[in-house]
Amino acid sequence: MVIFLKITFFSLLGFGAYIFPIIIIALGLLLIINRSNIEEDVKSIYILIMFLSFITLIQIKNPVLEGFSTYITETVEFSLEGLGGGIIGASFAYLFFEIIWFHRFLYYTFIYNSYICNFIY
Repeated sequence: MVIFLKITFFSLLGFGAYIFPIIIIALGLLLIINRSNIEEDVKSIYILIMFLSFITLIQIKNPVLEGFSTYITETVEFSLEGLGGGIIGASFAYLFFEIIWFHRFLYYTFIYNSYICNFIY
């Protein structure tokens, strides 16, 4: 059972599998602290956005290959070793590089601005 969870989390999140339990604990604490105002609890959404940005930023180091299935196959091999951003990070990286046609500079600017906005609010 533990091996199944390890393979699943590392395949989906890559290096983010080490950080994911900390994120879940932080979200739980935020929900416990703000149990009377759950509708106004936007910090948990900011934490999730920052985590997704983090695993996507880690995945950018790996070049996008010719097809999505090839890219995901390579990503799963890297992520089982604890490298890259896993399938989720690869999906977002592929979305930004291949479908929306962002350049690396614009994408880095977008990611860093999202981190700054998350810390301000």
